[in-house]
Amino acid sequence: LKMIKLFCCHYFTIMNYIATTIPLELAIIRIGCALCGCCYGIMFPIGIHYGEATRFPVQLFESGLDIGIFVFLLINEKKKISNVNAYITFVFLYSIVRLLCEFFRDDTASNIWFLTNGQFFSIICLIFTIFYYKANKNKAIKHQ
Repeated sequence: LKMIKLFCCHYFTIMNYIATTIPLELAIIRIGCALCGCCYGIMFPIGIHYGEATRFPVQLFESGLDIGIFVFLLINEKKKISNVNAYITFVFLYSIVRLLCEFFRDDTASNIWFLTNGQFFSIICLIFTIFYYKANKNKAIKHQ
């Protein structure tokens, strides 16, 4: 039990330092997806033309939202808007972004119940971050 607590403490501390850069990296990756033509969106009258179909630019949409998360985390790091661990904040915000973007992605393969894999794991991450926040809420208040 002590080893688990020690690992979690170090893991979240390390991830807290690099959490701000992760959404920027994801935004760059999604731009690469748009250029490559993978991870494309649903058929849409306005968007990116792939082959014989015009698709919703879900990669660019997600990239823009990832940049928004990056900016929020950067501002939060400087102004301390929230006292929650930056990594937990990132996981929470990215889970919402991914959950929403999956509705526009043309990915019908490998569904879990009525959800795509991305939506399913986003919901799990949302639940985890909410429980983590609730469990550590009192600790954040005591440190103020």
